[in-house]
Amino acid sequence: MPNGIDLAEFENLPTRGNFRRKYGLSNEEKIVLFLGRINQVKGLDLLVKAFASISREMADTKLIIAGPDDGYLSTLEQLIEKLNIKAQTLFTGPLFGKAKLEAYVDADVFVNPRADEIFGLVFLESLACGTPVICSQGCGIANIIDNQVGFAVSNDADHLKMLY
Repeated sequence: MPNGIDLAEFENLPTRGNFRRKYGLSNEEKIVLFLGRINQVKGLDLLVKAFASISREMADTKLIIAGPDDGYLSTLEQLIEKLNIKAQTLFTGPLFGKAKLEAYVDADVFVNPRADEIFGLVFLESLACGTPVICSQGCGIANIIDNQVGFAVSNDADHLKMLY
């Protein structure tokens, strides 16, 4: 069975601002969203390092990491602490159903930097909510995303931060 999403789930999207209100985020803050398992293979270290660089220039930006811990959360939290971006980072835990859609709708950009993401339904979900995507060039749908509905970048923090 080919990968895909049921577009009927995205016909009546939540009102913009619900996620922001729930987590105390202002409308002026930019949201960079990652949604997926918190696992080392996802490239979250690259995302956090890139975000640390740009957050110095864009103080009104928040990194939202949504998903279940898959054994990497404490390591990631230590990196965030070391990079001094704890105040700009929010872990929501797993999001499902309406809560997940609210996150996508309120995000300014969805980022999944995994180097070898074969397909990733999260990209389609984000796009179905009208949120642009940043992925790695190794992503299975990078050629569809790149310069059309987002960007595909080299899998390193320097290239990733240039797109924020």
